[in-house]
Amino acid sequence: MPTERRSSRSSALGLLFLAVAVMSAACVAAPGVPGGGAAPTPAPKIGDPVAGGSSSGVGAAGLSAAASTAQIRAAIDAADLSEPATIDAVGAVRFLDGAAAAAAAAIKAKVTGDALWAATWVYATTGVDPKPFRPVLKAADPSTRALAAAAVLSWGDASGAKVLAALLLDERVLGGSMPPVALADYAAGSLARYIAGPKIAADAPRTTVAAAWKKWLAAHGARMKYSKKTGRWTAP
Repeated sequence: MPTERRSSRSSALGLLFLAVAVMSAACVAAPGVPGGGAAPTPAPKIGDPVAGGSSSGVGAAGLSAAASTAQIRAAIDAADLSEPATIDAVGAVRFLDGAAAAAAAAIKAKVTGDALWAATWVYATTGVDPKPFRPVLKAADPSTRALAAAAVLSWGDASGAKVLAALLLDERVLGGSMPPVALADYAAGSLARYIAGPKIAADAPRTTVAAAWKKWLAAHGARMKYSKKTGRWTAP
């Protein structure tokens, strides 16, 4: 499966196509977590948050903007995590023109369940403004919350850190990951990728990882500074 890169920012953010977690034929994943605190498992990336989509008004295969938007929304609404073909369909439209706007509109329309998960994946791929994700950070589904939290953290919104930290002991499987990846490992990998936080041994148990991040965020979370150049957070 090829690696997709939309911009230099996507490379800086480190959200690349499949290396750890796969989601049928359209999944994404991450290489190793960069320095600043190792995680038990690199965070699998479902999505590629980059600096916005293109603006030509024409989607894949010459689709008009209106047709592209309709195709994106239809794929989002039909998403079913138990049916790989529907996730492939979402993956196929993530980079069409208007993908971020269509996903944001679906979120605003209060889609739920797997449709909200799909809208979150799409918006994380081509969105850049954390605002549409604010309600998603409180979604009932922990996988959807995790995807949104990792994205907003990568975009310079620190609110994602607390959401991810709350999942550090969650052993449920991240929706869409195959082979299965625990939410705890996704959260730990995402925190370590975007925050130069505590030093944690790669083989540390989840309880140690969770305790380390809880302590570090309590001491430094309010003072974290985001660097657009590196796409990472640091604290004095």
